[in-house]
Amino acid sequence: SILRIQHKVFSGKNMTTNNNSKKQSSVSTPTLVVLTIVVIPLMGYVLHQLGILSSAPPPPPDFGSGSMFDQIATRYDMINRVLALRMDVGWRKQMTGLLRDRLLSTTTTGESDPEETTATMPLRIVDLATGTADVALQLARDIPTATIVGI
Repeated sequence: SILRIQHKVFSGKNMTTNNNSKKQSSVSTPTLVVLTIVVIPLMGYVLHQLGILSSAPPPPPDFGSGSMFDQIATRYDMINRVLALRMDVGWRKQMTGLLRDRLLSTTTTGESDPEETTATMPLRIVDLATGTADVALQLARDIPTATIVGI
């Protein structure tokens, strides 16, 4: 019945072969669960208590202030372009172009004055976590009438 089938599946008994006649993994699901939930965190705790994982120095006082990013910002864009094979430039242009088209294609705002369009309204766009401001700068090029704020 179903209980016996589940037992066979989870215990690894009667392993079947696929079309290529290769055996499936003999590690059972309960074993993987025990390893994931119990053994790995326990190993981390033991290694931490032994001082093997706790040798990292504490973070500097300005941790989280952006000072680390300030140190790499001049190289960040170049490294990003090289690693992404300049595809990031295309993605960014596509994203800002779609945003521009969507914002400027709306005919009415739904407000009391149906004659006012988004093309004539002042647009304010906030770029959260702006980093080196690549998106904000591209938005400024694509939507020159908008006010772009990078945070």
